[in-house]
Amino acid sequence: MTAPGNEPQPQRIPIRVPLVAVSIASVVAVLGTGAAITFGVLYSGAHEVAADRDSTVAMLQQAVSDNDRSKAATKAACDFAGLVGTYDAGNLDGYFNAVINASTGTWRKNFSDGSDALKTQLTSLQARSQVAETHCGLAALDAHSAQVVVIVKQSRTNSAVPNPDPLTVPMVLTLDEQSDGRWLVSGLSSPSL
Repeated sequence: MTAPGNEPQPQRIPIRVPLVAVSIASVVAVLGTGAAITFGVLYSGAHEVAADRDSTVAMLQQAVSDNDRSKAATKAACDFAGLVGTYDAGNLDGYFNAVINASTGTWRKNFSDGSDALKTQLTSLQARSQVAETHCGLAALDAHSAQVVVIVKQSRTNSAVPNPDPLTVPMVLTLDEQSDGRWLVSGLSSPSL
């Protein structure tokens, strides 16, 4: 038996890692770190490219939407100018209904409220008007409204002036976009009216 404290100690065998294994492990660690850094940089760059792409796509979609909206507003203004400038004393009910249906807001109310007096006047004069040309250009567009400048060339006749009287009428139409995408006239100003 061995006295306490003099017990045989387990023999330690030194483990020698070959230098090549340490070198390979170091290279793998460096390559792994390098790959992680490279992936991080590439991911960050790809993320920035994707964010730029998404931003560009959103801007282009907005531009297409604004272009579509501006075309729709301009067309609605031109159509309205042709509508409001074409009337015949023999069919004023259809005329007033069509103008009111293409209008909104205060302008619609004022036109509707004044329609009886205007009907009486147009009927007594046997007034007629025909639009020959409309030229329209968008002046402003925002989230829910637009302003369109319109030049109308029309010819008018009445009992006092039986021969067509050509007239050029400039006007600015304000239109409001409805929830269904239609544009209705909410204002009309013209120095000639």
